[in-house]
Amino acid sequence: MKSTHVHSTVQVDPSAVLGKSVRIGPYSIIGPNVKIGDHTRIGPHVLVERNTVIGRHCVIHKGAAVGVDPLDAKYQGAETWLEIGDRAVLREYCTISRGSTGRTEIGSDFVLMCQGHVSHDCKIGDGVILSNAVNLLDHVTVEDHVIIGGLTFVNRHCRIGALSFIGGGFRVALDVPPFIIAGDEPLQITAVNTVAMKKFGYTEGQIENVTQGFKILHTHRDNLPLALELIKNEVTSTEEIDRIVKFAEESERGLI
Repeated sequence: MKSTHVHSTVQVDPSAVLGKSVRIGPYSIIGPNVKIGDHTRIGPHVLVERNTVIGRHCVIHKGAAVGVDPLDAKYQGAETWLEIGDRAVLREYCTISRGSTGRTEIGSDFVLMCQGHVSHDCKIGDGVILSNAVNLLDHVTVEDHVIIGGLTFVNRHCRIGALSFIGGGFRVALDVPPFIIAGDEPLQITAVNTVAMKKFGYTEGQIENVTQGFKILHTHRDNLPLALELIKNEVTSTEEIDRIVKFAEESERGLI
């Protein structure tokens, strides 16, 4: 097993804690109150600014800046945090901010590609992939196993439901329900994400239920309360249908 290796040009704050077999490349900076999990590899010229917890088996590539101060005019230097789970991959020159009043939280198996940005106080689930130059503004919630195409901009306080796929180059201004594919301009539901649902073990019957539910949503897209009432009455009640209804009922911005 390889031991922890820190290049001679790296600056590590005395309060930082490095796990077993951590490797850090030239000219990187590890700031105060940083904790890096076992077997994580950090490339050259990486900044982990402060108050950041990084899980095990993560890979952070050249030029990434994580745990940086939030881009929030109201931030006055409070002790806020960033937490990243296990097996995250952060590609070149991406940036992730700490919380402004609390925590930015990112689950395991997260991928943030080149020049992507996650702003302060975002909550991101497991297995999320953000392609090149995806920009999440503050307080965005992304549920498990979401994929977002490159150059997509997600407005503040938006919610993106589990197993959804958003194409590249779009602006997300409203909430994106779970289990769907989103595209076109303005952004809208174009299909049920059957590939992802099958991958995660949903049956043909469950997928048909979800499809039926979204057909009702589309037909009555100008009257969400009516659409939800029809879904409750006409579609078999299953965990995934209940999840869609709950997501819609809790939406404050409205659905795409």
